[in-house]
Amino acid sequence: MRNDTIVLDTWRPAMSRVRHGFLVGSVLAASALPVRLSWSATDATSGVARYQVQRSVDGGGYSWTTSATTLRARTAWATIWRTYRFRVRAQDRAGNWSAWAYTPSFVAARYQENASAVTYPAGTWTRAAWDQASGGYSAYADDAGATARFRFTGSRVSWVATRAPNRGKADVWVDGAFVRTVDLYAAESRPRLVVFTRSWPTSGTHAVTIEMRGTAGRPRVVVDAFGVLR
Repeated sequence: MRNDTIVLDTWRPAMSRVRHGFLVGSVLAASALPVRLSWSATDATSGVARYQVQRSVDGGGYSWTTSATTLRARTAWATIWRTYRFRVRAQDRAGNWSAWAYTPSFVAARYQENASAVTYPAGTWTRAAWDQASGGYSAYADDAGATARFRFTGSRVSWVATRAPNRGKADVWVDGAFVRTVDLYAAESRPRLVVFTRSWPTSGTHAVTIEMRGTAGRPRVVVDAFGVLR
């Protein structure tokens, strides 16, 4: 006689927090920012089968972003100057749902190269019209030491620029501390590209400074826009 043991899975999956921010290499739309969402869940019994993702806009009810996915990340579009909150839950293979995990509420903000929050304290910067730029204009400089500075309040920031064959390198400083050197070279033109990001646990006042390196043969650095989640 066989004695089979049947294990009933009644345990709910456990969700991680839902992370949100900007992703280097993503491209701005005409009136929206690409916001990268990522998450994970664990289930010790039957395993995680799928996730559901919803969003709330301007404090309204939640609507589907995706009703079934096995992926643990996706890019969502956030229309500028609107307020968003996302939530994710997991289902295991036994059909149990986790509790919802939420992002904080945030406003998607975009600042063009001529916004009052953007200043050019050093070097010669030229504002030029270009139909591929965010807002139709961008600012560029060709001399080493030329500096652009963006002051803002938020928890996530991105610098948007154009990568191209004649684009050079710039040092990026955040709140007075050197972070990294960004190289804007690409074999072909790639406009409205997120080339640098930074994030903090909570919203605060910060400053991003871009200082040109004066790269030989391709010195030009472009400031197209800045994206902020606040």
